[in-house]
Amino acid sequence: MEFYYALIFAFIFCTPAFFFWHRMDNLHDKSKGEPVLTERARLHAKDEYQSSRYGTTKYLNFYIPERDTVVVCKVPYNIWIYLPKGDWGVLCHQGGIFFSFTRDCDGEVITANTIHGNSLNE
Repeated sequence: MEFYYALIFAFIFCTPAFFFWHRMDNLHDKSKGEPVLTERARLHAKDEYQSSRYGTTKYLNFYIPERDTVVVCKVPYNIWIYLPKGDWGVLCHQGGIFFSFTRDCDGEVITANTIHGNSLNE
């Protein structure tokens, strides 16, 4: 009978904690309600941040001259290492969510989904 009490106690106190943690984890991405934009941009800077929870996270800072603003997008390592600073192109993004970057120099389209599995991983 004590086992059942322990099980009920764990369920009552652990379930709300799990849902609170899950909700807080989803708050990291504030870009979900923003529109998807395609705009001319220059790769302005590269940043990386170390976190005990997420490891190393790579970011690219794109300068948007039409709006005179910088958009910071979280990207996979392969894209971060492949794109050179100062590169011009067309950025497709939703807030800080990176979808693609079409380079002006050769028209190459770099996307977050297709860059995995090609020769850039080597």
